[in-house]
Amino acid sequence: PRSPLPRVLVDSNLNGVMGFWDAVPLVSQATSAVQAMSGDMEGARRTQENFSKRCPVVSQARSAVEATYDTAAAKKTQEEFAYNMPVVSQVTSAVYAARGNNDKAKEIQETFAETNEDAPLLGYGISAGYGVAGDKNKARRAAAACTGSTMGTAAGLATGGMSAGAGAATVAAGAAAGGVAERGINNTIADEHYRTAAGGLSKENWKSALKEGAVAGVMAGAPVQAKYTAKEKEKRAAEEAAAASKE
Repeated sequence: PRSPLPRVLVDSNLNGVMGFWDAVPLVSQATSAVQAMSGDMEGARRTQENFSKRCPVVSQARSAVEATYDTAAAKKTQEEFAYNMPVVSQVTSAVYAARGNNDKAKEIQETFAETNEDAPLLGYGISAGYGVAGDKNKARRAAAACTGSTMGTAAGLATGGMSAGAGAATVAAGAAAGGVAERGINNTIADEHYRTAAGGLSKENWKSALKEGAVAGVMAGAPVQAKYTAKEKEKRAAEEAAAASKE
């Protein structure tokens, strides 16, 4: 079953393997937890496996351990990291190109593009690249995935200083709007095979965007409350210190 997580965390790739967000600590674990609770145990396992291969520090630790008993697995983990991580992927590709292996360099960048279509803002660059290459379907798919992700992320970043309720409402609205926008862009892709997993915008499907927004709001409530409480404590401490200095 498709994960009930907000689209900011859900994969845009056609193979069902999550992309950019799998490498982000805490986000990956939250994704995996919700997948497990919704009955998608295979998806939860896959999310954590991707995290262990793509997160910068964790992937290197995993590779080091694998090297002690399975050098092939260690090499595969290094390739997973090198092909999918921004900047690292481009450097790896450039090295292959410099050695004359242009096919491998192209393969690495194609892998990077498909994995990171849902990365906030970065996905628009990938979309532009597809457009220049003449692949309109992939360009629109990347734009759809990136729009949903970027709007949800922007809403999360805008919660600074808000209370838990206001922050949760902001995130919910942003995630829902991103989900609707993503589905709307999907509608411009005639070949449904190229659409993101969110599908097109229909009378029934737009409700899914609202549900995803609600889930995002609930997930955001706790950390926003913690941040808000910490700032309130700092404010009170500063006021008490100022009062004490006047005495």
